[in-house]
Amino acid sequence: MAALGLAWCRGCADWLPRRAVRSGVCRDHANAEYRAQYAAGGKLTIAPRVRARARGIAPLPQIARDYLTEQFQGRCAYCGLRKATTWDHILPVARGGETKPGNIVPACVTCNSSKKARPFADWMNERGFHDAAFFDVLVLELLE
Repeated sequence: MAALGLAWCRGCADWLPRRAVRSGVCRDHANAEYRAQYAAGGKLTIAPRVRARARGIAPLPQIARDYLTEQFQGRCAYCGLRKATTWDHILPVARGGETKPGNIVPACVTCNSSKKARPFADWMNERGFHDAAFFDVLVLELLE
């Protein structure tokens, strides 16, 4: 059938024109699978992946997100006061940081948006913490 320009759609259980089938499904069934995953709670895995792809960075695996959330007890890694609702790169992506557990921490919106793409030490200096030893200890704890 492939020689005839057809490809198998697992959703339709039928042969369709090759240009209508991608990754084994036609567009209608690919959308249906996406909607089913989203409805089953997949929003938590789909939305970050879509945003990460748009920014050109790799998404943080779910197991790493769960581990980091547990490590910081669901609180912001920077202030420790508010609930962490975002993820922050300690070394920003704009400065060559990667999306991996050693460079990602949970952060509240306030801390994450105020840090922006600044290095951690510069941001802490602006907040009034000028002790270099404090930076070294805190960054080493976060990166472990």
